[in-house]
Amino acid sequence: MGRPPSNGGPSFRFNSDEVAQMEAILQAHNVAIPDREVMVALAEKFSDSPDRKDKFVVQMKQVLSWFQNRRHALRSKTSKPLSPKLNVTPVNREDSGSARNVPQPASGPLHVPKTASGPLHVPKTASGPLHVPKTAPVYAHVPAPPPPVHPAGTGAAENTCMEFEAKSVRDGAWYDVQSFLAHRNLGSKDPEVQVRFTGFGSDEDEWVNVYKHVRPRSLPCEAAECVAVLPGDLILCFQEGKEQALYFDAHVLDAQRRRHDIRGCRCRFLVRYDHDQSEEIVPLRKVCRRPETDFRLQLLHAAKDSSSTEQPKSSIEVSSTSSSAATMRKPPNSVGLVHRANAPVPITKSSVETGSSNISTNASAATSSGGVGTNNIAPEQTHIATQCRAVVVPRFGGPEVLELRHNVEVPDLKPDEVLVRTRAVSVNPLDTRIRAGYGRSVFERHLPFILGRDVSGEVAAVGSNVRSFIVGQEVFGALHPTAARGTCTDYAIFPKDQLIQKPQSVSHVDASAIPFASLTAWRALRCTARITKGQRVFVIGGGGAVGFSAIQIAIATGCHVSTTVGSQSIDRVLAAGVDQAVDYTAEDVGLAIKGKFDAVLDTIGRPETERLGINVLKRGGHYMTLQGEAASWSDHYGLALGIPLSSAILLKKQFQYRCSHGIGYWWTYMRADSEGLFEISKLVAAGKLKIPVEKTFPVAQVKEAHEAKDKNVIPGKVVLEFD
Repeated sequence: MGRPPSNGGPSFRFNSDEVAQMEAILQAHNVAIPDREVMVALAEKFSDSPDRKDKFVVQMKQVLSWFQNRRHALRSKTSKPLSPKLNVTPVNREDSGSARNVPQPASGPLHVPKTASGPLHVPKTASGPLHVPKTAPVYAHVPAPPPPVHPAGTGAAENTCMEFEAKSVRDGAWYDVQSFLAHRNLGSKDPEVQVRFTGFGSDEDEWVNVYKHVRPRSLPCEAAECVAVLPGDLILCFQEGKEQALYFDAHVLDAQRRRHDIRGCRCRFLVRYDHDQSEEIVPLRKVCRRPETDFRLQLLHAAKDSSSTEQPKSSIEVSSTSSSAATMRKPPNSVGLVHRANAPVPITKSSVETGSSNISTNASAATSSGGVGTNNIAPEQTHIATQCRAVVVPRFGGPEVLELRHNVEVPDLKPDEVLVRTRAVSVNPLDTRIRAGYGRSVFERHLPFILGRDVSGEVAAVGSNVRSFIVGQEVFGALHPTAARGTCTDYAIFPKDQLIQKPQSVSHVDASAIPFASLTAWRALRCTARITKGQRVFVIGGGGAVGFSAIQIAIATGCHVSTTVGSQSIDRVLAAGVDQAVDYTAEDVGLAIKGKFDAVLDTIGRPETERLGINVLKRGGHYMTLQGEAASWSDHYGLALGIPLSSAILLKKQFQYRCSHGIGYWWTYMRADSEGLFEISKLVAAGKLKIPVEKTFPVAQVKEAHEAKDKNVIPGKVVLEFD
C-alpha cells in the first residue's frame, strides 16, 4: 500500500515548515502527486536542513507517503459521484492521470462476477480479463447505483469512487495503484495486469496476478472505527523494520479496547503478519481495514439509533457500541452486554449463570440479520442485588480480626468500571501485611475495608463507557496496591483497564494467582530495567510468586537468567529454563554466582541481598528491590512527612550508587498497567507463564488461609475460592 500511518513517517514527524512546502506543491499540482524527481529533491532538502542534518535521512518514500495520505484526505472530502455511464477510454502510457477511480458504493465490492480464486473478480475471456488494447492504461467507469446514505460520523467513505491496491512481487508489500497499463493471459495461468504504483516511475511497473494480488484499496481507520476491527479480521498493517517500513497483510489475534482521549483512539491490536508469521501490538493508526467491514459500522449506528429512540429509560440499557461489536462477532460464552443505569446493578448468580440479559430487540435483530454471533438469547428481567459477601478488615491485627460479612453494600458502577462476579482470589503477602497494619497511613481512614488484590471471575455488569467487555466474559486482573475496596467479595469492582479476558487454557484458581505478582515483576523488568533479548538477569528469591514470574518473563524476553532459591524450588526454576539456580541454604551465593548482570531484581530486600545485587551488576545496570521504605516511613510519620523523607532516602541511594557503581537503584511496586496485563495474558495463553497454586480454601475459611501464610506452613501460593 506504501503509505505510513497518518501522523507521518514511521519514526518521525514532518515539521510545520516541511508540511507547508509539501502542501504548496500539492496545490500547485492540483492535488495530484508530483513527479518522482520532485519528491527526491524534497527528501534531500529536508535531510540537509539544520534540524535533521547528520541525524536523520528523510526517504523519498516517506515524502511520497505524506502526499498519498494528504491527497486521499482531500479527495474524500471533495469527491462527487461520477456519471453512471459505461466508458472505457484508452489513455496514453505517458499520462500520469490516475486510473484507479471506479464509481462504486464505498462499502461494496466491485460489481463483477465473483469466484473463489482471489480478491478482485474479473470475468475471464479468451482475450484477457480487461477489454482494452494491450498497451493502453485503463480508465474504466462502471455503472453505479445511487450512493448509500451513511449516518454522520460513521466513518464510512463519502467517496463513491473505488481505488485499488496491488501486491508487489518484489517485497510482498501492498501499494496503491496509479494506473493499469496492460493485461495478458498466459494460457492456463491466471490473467495478469501491468500496474504502475502511485509515486513510482515506469522502471518499477510490475505484472501482477489479477485474482490474487489486486483488490479494492484498504481503508485507513479513523478513531471512531476501531470497533469495526475484530479478532480474526484480515487487515493491512504497517510494519516497521530497521531498513524499511511497509504495509503487509496481517490477521488480528486480539484487541485491547481503551478509552479514547484527546489524542484519539488508544486501543491496541495484537496482529500476526502473514508473510513472516511475526506478532506485534500496534495502535489503530497502523491498521487499514478491508472495505467489506463497512457493514459493521452500519449495524453499529443502526443499533445506536434504535436504542436511543425505542428503549425505555428505566430499563437497564444496552451499550450500543458494544452491542454492535457483539453482533459482529461474539466471544465464546458471551451472553450480551449490559451496563448500569441509575439503579444499583450487581447481577445475581442466577442471572449470570442462566445467561439472562436485557438486550434490545433491535440489537438482537441486527445479530440475526447480519452478525455472526450464535447466542441469540431472549431478553429477561435482570435480577438485581445490592448486597453481597465480603472479607472485611474492621481493625488491624492477626488473622482473627478478619470477618466474612454477608450484607456488604455493592456501590453503583462508574461509567468506566466493570462489575466482576468473583470465582477465585489469591492471598498475597501484601494482603497479610495490610491486615497486620502495613500501609495504615493509607488504609486506616477506610476501615472497615475489603481485603484482596487479585481476582478471576466473570463480568456481571459494565459501566456506560465500557466497550471492551461483555456480560458473562471470563476475566482476570489485579487492583492497585492502594485500592480501598478489594477483591475478596462476591462482586468486585474494577477499572476497565485493570482487567483482561482470561485465557481458556487456565482455570479461575490458576488465573487468580497470576496478575498481581506478574505485574510487579513486569514493572521491574520491562518498565524500569527495560530488559531486552540477550541480556543477563539475576533474580534474588526466585521461588516466590514475584520471583518466579520475573524468571518466566525474562526467559520469554530472551534473557539469560540466574536465581537464588530454596532447595524445594530448585527443580521448578530449572524446568522454567534458568541458566543457573543457586540453593542459598547450601551454597555461598556470592561465590556461586559468576559474571556480571544487566538487571537484578531483589524480592527479599535485606541488606545482605542488596549488597550482593549491587556487586554483581554491570555499569549501567539496574538494581530493583520490592522492599521500598515509602510505606513504612509514612506509617511512622504520616503521609505529609513520610513521603518526602522516603523520597529523600531514595534519592540519596540513587546518587550514591550512581557515583560509586554507575548503576540505577530503584524501589519497585506493582502498578496497574494495561499493556503489561495484555502481554502477561499472552504469555499465560502460550503456556510460558504460570504460578503454581499450593492450596485452595473456601472463602469461609479465610482466617485459616491467612494463618497458614503467617506461619509459613504453606510456602506456595494460596487461593480463596468463591462458590
